[in-house]
Amino acid sequence: MEIFDRWGNMVFQAKNFLPDDPTNSWDGKRDGEEMNPDVFAYRMMARFKDGKIELRNGDVTLVR
Repeated sequence: MEIFDRWGNMVFQAKNFLPDDPTNSWDGKRDGEEMNPDVFAYRMMARFKDGKIELRNGDVTLVR
């Protein structure tokens, strides 16, 4: 999973994690500093137990 700001800069990246693992979630910070409320784009690749791979992308709004 990757999250990008509106200028295309990556603000978060996580690889090889289970969907219910809270240690691999984005907390709205970049380099330890809280980011301002904004809309961020994400893209992710999910691999399921049956081997199927699904690509998804969209946006998420950061609200404080």
